[in-house]
Amino acid sequence: MEPDLSGTVIGGKYRIQQLLGQGGMGLVYAAEHTLLGRPLAVKLLKREFTRDRVAVHRFQQEAVNASRIGSPNIVAIHDLGETDDGTPFIVMEYLEGTTLYAVMGEDPATGANGVFEVPQAADLLCQVLAGLAAAHQHGIVHRDLKPGNIFLTEVGGRTNFVKLLDFGVSKVLGGDRVMHMTRTGVLLGTPTYMAPEQVMGRKDIDHRVDLWAAGVILFRLLAGRRPHGGSVTAERLAAIVSQDAPPLRSLRPDLDAGLEGLLRKALARDPASRFQTAYDFAEALEPYRAPGPVPLSSTFTLAPAPPVAGPLRPAPRLAA
Repeated sequence: MEPDLSGTVIGGKYRIQQLLGQGGMGLVYAAEHTLLGRPLAVKLLKREFTRDRVAVHRFQQEAVNASRIGSPNIVAIHDLGETDDGTPFIVMEYLEGTTLYAVMGEDPATGANGVFEVPQAADLLCQVLAGLAAAHQHGIVHRDLKPGNIFLTEVGGRTNFVKLLDFGVSKVLGGDRVMHMTRTGVLLGTPTYMAPEQVMGRKDIDHRVDLWAAGVILFRLLAGRRPHGGSVTAERLAAIVSQDAPPLRSLRPDLDAGLEGLLRKALARDPASRFQTAYDFAEALEPYRAPGPVPLSSTFTLAPAPPVAGPLRPAPRLAA
């Protein structure tokens, strides 16, 4: 069990306030800078992983990689350190909003999720692709892009501003040198969003796995379901490797052929047949994007086939 850190000062200047959430390896707290009074988010590695060298390295590399990118569409990293007992922590910008996963409203029983109008989906994905383009420019592949790692916040009065989170399983490419943070035989990533080459455990994966994941997310936003079925993870992974995604218009006949072709290219099982850069993907998607942000609450519907109208819940306060 993790101790209650409320009121604790770590790194000599970050006062922990309350726990905001947790993932498989980390705990995220609201915090403030003791001298500046600035609100921040602090992510600490769970105690059970502090003696695991691979986990510690991966956690620290998340901060190093994200800080190198410097994109407005990627959560800002302010500091990296250790507590007095040696627990690694990352200091990040504090965000108010929610994740795309929460907005989608996935039904855990069926995997169905909310359906978005085309301008909404295109606007969100173009922002995601802008963040990916910046990461790829620095030779960084996210490898775990999914709705839970896409945070929607407000920046400068612009609502539904995308911030990409969690570069903890990212891969750094540099010329002929590739830095891995994996264990042999362990798949890193989230099965639903893994590209075929990730599922097969190929060692030559590159930035195109992120573009595949972006395509899966776009498919889900428009179709209200996963592109590859399977009641258990093994079935879904087998489908990703061996089956093409269904034609988009078989699920959404109201959409045009151009958008269906775009998704067919994004979800090509052969990486050479996909969009080759995030810029190319975004350029193809841009014509479907509305000028300016589209409020998600205006047309969002919950979609357990056929879609049933339903309002969005108020966005909770979360940190990156």
